[in-house]
Amino acid sequence: MSEPRWLSDQEQKVWRDFSAATRMLQAHLEGQLQHEA
Repeated sequence: MSEPRWLSDQEQKVWRDFSAATRMLQAHLEGQLQHEA
């Protein structure tokens, strides 16, 4: 089995930005659902 290929600095930045955006979207949607319930 070969060693995993680590993300480049640019790929890590994109992944972290994507991850942060999805967490913010999830929090917003949860808040909206609780407000409407």
